[in-house]
Amino acid sequence: MNLKKKLLFLLSAIIIILMLLLPGCITATYETKINSDGSGERIQDLAIDESFAGMLDSSGAVQGKKSLEEELKASMPKDAKYKKFTKEGKVHHQIVFKFKNIDELNKANKKLNEDSDVPQAKGAKLEKADYLIFATYKFTDEFPGGSKSNLNAEEEQIAKAISINYKLTLPGKITKAKQTDDIEDDTATWQINPIEGGKIEATSRYIRWWLIILLIVLIVIILIVGLILLFMGIKKKKRDAPKHLKTPEPQPEKE
Repeated sequence: MNLKKKLLFLLSAIIIILMLLLPGCITATYETKINSDGSGERIQDLAIDESFAGMLDSSGAVQGKKSLEEELKASMPKDAKYKKFTKEGKVHHQIVFKFKNIDELNKANKKLNEDSDVPQAKGAKLEKADYLIFATYKFTDEFPGGSKSNLNAEEEQIAKAISINYKLTLPGKITKAKQTDDIEDDTATWQINPIEGGKIEATSRYIRWWLIILLIVLIVIILIVGLILLFMGIKKKKRDAPKHLKTPEPQPEKE
């Protein structure tokens, strides 16, 4: 066994041991924010324990692979912003990008799925029903699960080491969300098993308070104008009504 293979074997063994000792040492957080017009923003944050992050980079370098930072930068959408920082003992790799519609989000996810080993959601859908003064939104997304039987021991340990959180913010207030009870006003959060995968589904109701207020103001104005016109009409009728003829008083006769 040459030096490179020995080093690779040693690093792989250390990585697996760390994964066994530090379950959930990799946390992938996905935040999807949907605006009322269907546009939105996606924040993807991959947080890795500092003790583990260096090992991953070293393992990739020995195998001649790109670093995680290089891999993410190469696969992220054109106008996305990448940020790397350390917080509370974790190294964060964060990608932020905006999308005009769900199709753009799916295209970005497709590229990330093709070019990156980091778990990605795919197949997002957004349905909107408009009822003038309010609208309902139904959003679905999916993390495909991997077949446990197709994973080797190392891949299974890597999957167990990854914790996936999905946070969704919809317009208005979320009225229903499947497979989670973690709902707070306009936001719902899911915990996804990387091996089993999971489906994101939530419905919200967005009330157009500005339109309701405008309609109330218009109704009040119409009522006020109507009362003014009614009052003016009554006053005009009184003014135009014929006056009763008075009987003339008898005049004294002239002598």
